[in-house]
Amino acid sequence: MKKKPLRTKKVAFLLIQLCFFLISCEDFLDIEAPRNELTNESVFELEEAADASVNGIYSSLRGSFSFINAAHNVYSGILSDEMQSFSTLEDFIQFSSNQIEPFEPNLLQILWRSPYRTINSANNAIEGLETSTELSQRLKDRLLGEALFLRAFMHFYLVNYFGNIPYIESTDFNTTTNASRQSADEVYSKIIDDLERSRTLLPQDFSFVEGNERIRVNRDAASCLLARVYLYTNDWARAIEASSQVIENPLYVIEENPEHVFLASSPEAIWQLQPDIRVRNFNDTNLGTVFIIQHFPPGTISSNSAPQVSLSNSLVNVFDTADLRLASWVGDFSGFKYCFKYQNNAGHARRDQEYTVLMRLAELYLIRAEALAQEGSFSRAINDLDVIRKRARVPLLSETNPSISQMDLLETIYREREFELFGEGHRWFDLKRTNRADAVLAPLKEDWQSTDVLLPIPEDELLTNPNLAPQNQGY
Repeated sequence: MKKKPLRTKKVAFLLIQLCFFLISCEDFLDIEAPRNELTNESVFELEEAADASVNGIYSSLRGSFSFINAAHNVYSGILSDEMQSFSTLEDFIQFSSNQIEPFEPNLLQILWRSPYRTINSANNAIEGLETSTELSQRLKDRLLGEALFLRAFMHFYLVNYFGNIPYIESTDFNTTTNASRQSADEVYSKIIDDLERSRTLLPQDFSFVEGNERIRVNRDAASCLLARVYLYTNDWARAIEASSQVIENPLYVIEENPEHVFLASSPEAIWQLQPDIRVRNFNDTNLGTVFIIQHFPPGTISSNSAPQVSLSNSLVNVFDTADLRLASWVGDFSGFKYCFKYQNNAGHARRDQEYTVLMRLAELYLIRAEALAQEGSFSRAINDLDVIRKRARVPLLSETNPSISQMDLLETIYREREFELFGEGHRWFDLKRTNRADAVLAPLKEDWQSTDVLLPIPEDELLTNPNLAPQNQGY
């Protein structure tokens, strides 16, 4: 038998080391300095290992009922008016009533520690890449751009859930365990810095991914998140600029058939996650599993990763009956309406391969429409809105109400976001950022308080790190 070349053996050994490193990653507050040495000194001296290290961060996002791949979609849905819960599970009871205890375990593990673990992995990669002398500049730039994006992406969700948070840019144990919270404005500034840098480093297309699949981020993903951040911070001009950079790229096209928007092959997708084959069939997404109701009543299976919610009547009942999104994206089981954007799961197989969509072109049109409306460019805003309405087969605003007022136009855009993006984790953040949470949720939530727009900082974290004090108001 021929011996394997020494380099091949070394790559295999480092990849095995990397697997153990990723599997054994500790909680955010328990990161030990010696583990950084493996990443910085070994993993990033060979191209295959360095690429595998960053790709491993994506893999960590795909787990069953993971933070960004089901938990956020469900929790934000029941925090808002988008979904209703029938669950007897304590976390669902607390989130659906907006009465969340700081000691709630999933608040700590899923919504706080999980994103910070991803941030730590991204910081490991950033530190290793910035000190590496062995990688080609092209690969080094691309991997660094991906890691910077992932760090910014996770901080974006944390700041919207918790308000003032630590923006972690180091793997140093003392730094992370004693980090102080920064104002939301400071956090957004750092997110923008990371994304701007990321955008200069990332490639424009997906040629670096096997099959050109959209399962890793490119420059347009950074532009998409920047457009979202600028919208959230009322920077209308930059929101228009960033969204236009993606809209004008012919690589992305609005998928005319709503049934195909969430397929792996969708031309509308900007960033997708593959299903985690360790926990389910390759054709099944987490969201198909947690949304498709197949048991009566929903909530009878006591597991976060089983259906516990349905769509709210306040959403379903206001759809135009001719709206194709109602027919294509809303399922029915014994009168319970559910999000049917993902149609494959273990007990239901209807169509081709689906990937979880984290970013898609329709959102960019809605971002640009809202920013244009805020700037007074009503006709351009209406044109962008009509791109989405045309696919849904509902009357075009340019034909039915071209002289609409700014206030009514913005309300129409907000409602269009509700119809287009339900189940994708936008509604809760939309109500907060547009200052409509009190008006919408107070009549629906018996014990609603204005301070409920922020979740409590997990009590375990406050006890471990006093620099995170004070607790958010209302808790």
